[in-house]
Amino acid sequence: MNKNFWITKRWGLLITIVALALNLGAQSQNKIELENKKQRSILIANENPADIPWHKNGSIESGKWHGFRVYEFKLGEFHVQVTEPTAPERGRPWVLNVGGIGDGCYHWQINEKLLRKGIHVVTIDSYDLCGADCGLDLMDSLYEIVRHRWRLPQKCGLFGVSRAGLSVYRWTIRHPDRVACIYCEGPVLDFKTWPKSWSPSASNWSALKKYYGFTNDSVAVAFKGNPIDNLRTVAKAKIPIRHVISLTDEHDTKIVPNEKNTLEAKRRIQHMGHDLQVVVAPQGARVPYTFDDESVEFILHNSIPLKYCRCFSNVKCSNHNVRHTQ
Repeated sequence: MNKNFWITKRWGLLITIVALALNLGAQSQNKIELENKKQRSILIANENPADIPWHKNGSIESGKWHGFRVYEFKLGEFHVQVTEPTAPERGRPWVLNVGGIGDGCYHWQINEKLLRKGIHVVTIDSYDLCGADCGLDLMDSLYEIVRHRWRLPQKCGLFGVSRAGLSVYRWTIRHPDRVACIYCEGPVLDFKTWPKSWSPSASNWSALKKYYGFTNDSVAVAFKGNPIDNLRTVAKAKIPIRHVISLTDEHDTKIVPNEKNTLEAKRRIQHMGHDLQVVVAPQGARVPYTFDDESVEFILHNSIPLKYCRCFSNVKCSNHNVRHTQ
């Protein structure tokens, strides 16, 4: 046999070995990927449903989100995003959202709709502080920063989901003169209902006690600073409020029960001469997306400074009588 035959034979053998190695490597990688998918499925299946709204963080690329300019910075260990509308509404209304912005965030769609209506959206991901004073101090700092840097008006709309309701309401009680309206989705108004009474959130309960400086459960339960017990400040200020809830969803019936949070707050506020607008999603409806357009209009009309109110253009704003009798 000639020399060229053996060279060809060796190259063929080498190619076969490489192909087998690549095939085995691909099979191994597929097994790893399948195992990772399996582990992710197990994690999702075992996940505490109370944590689902906070499962993902929104990603922003090159300071832009859906065509809107986003400014990002840190406040302490927390992430802040200030997103500017392309065409700000008269009076430069704004919303302070104890959450995040971006496609990965829970209910990001309403943020986009607010921006398209000309509302600045300011977010801070301090929801896990559950309204503790350290979290309220952060909101104070953020309020001063954005008002000065972006020339925003004194009053802002507040937006919170679930546990963020504690921050929204406790900050409102601290600064009723800074709040134009409150919009919440299934908010926690009493931390004895969540996280204390929801066993899968035991770690959140431990963290909450640490943030508030409670030495034990008895001290925490005796605390008189929960929003549900301090609604008189909100009622006296006649701050417009809108909650979207479900009567069938696990979150609103078991984790953050309506009866002890939103519906109890409504009863108390009405007794104080004010009201809380409760929007109940029909069974099977996507909560809270079904009512996004109405909710955006509620925020817009109540967060525009009074001198720019649409009423002066013969278009009545929501909660008209309250706004014009303050």
